[in-house]
Amino acid sequence: MLDAILDPLIEFNLRNPAFLALIHGPDAPGEIASDKEVLHAILQRQVEETVALRAPGLPHDECVRVATTAFAVFRAGLCLAMQHQEPERAAYTVEVKAALARYLAPVIGTEARAVRR
Repeated sequence: MLDAILDPLIEFNLRNPAFLALIHGPDAPGEIASDKEVLHAILQRQVEETVALRAPGLPHDECVRVATTAFAVFRAGLCLAMQHQEPERAAYTVEVKAALARYLAPVIGTEARAVRR
């Protein structure tokens, strides 16, 4: 699941470096700030929906906290990975996926699987 979600976002970022600024950068003035808020809200909601689907018994407030934490880990990991060139970028991407898998595993009721190294 993480590969299917994160790999396209990382590839998109590689083709569109401004994405990192929108997802993680400092506050921006005017329309850019508004676009950033909209993007964050959309991505946050998608993460919440994914967590809710995988953990249907999870109370809503806990689902929101888990999704918010997972999204923050992703944003920080994306920033970290993008600071490196290949092959280190790929290695950091694996680490970010491993961190998210281990964090989400108990919440969504699956075992954290070994990540390719």
